[in-house]
Amino acid sequence: MPKKGQPAKSNTFLKSQLTKIGLAVVKIQETLDKTLPTLATKTELAQLRTELRGEMASKTQMAEFEMTTKKEFARIETKIDNLDKAVTQVVLLKDHEQRMARLEEKAGIA
Repeated sequence: MPKKGQPAKSNTFLKSQLTKIGLAVVKIQETLDKTLPTLATKTELAQLRTELRGEMASKTQMAEFEMTTKKEFARIETKIDNLDKAVTQVVLLKDHEQRMARLEEKAGIA
């Protein structure tokens, strides 16, 4: 093989490889141009997810607060009912004592 022919083949091969690399770079650039807006959207979605998680945590906290408040109100209502019953019993007992005192007075026991 003559040495003069080898550089010509080598140059042709090199040129074809550079052309292929150039085409690959163009495809990569096109892909990046299409993908970058999507990546920005993914970042925005990640931010939205974070915000939603925060809102869900707030809603969960509010639901827990409401449950606690309802339980506390129920407990207070039970205490009020019990106090109301106790007051009623005291009033009935006082009334009974007054009637007994009047009966004893009439009977001359006192």
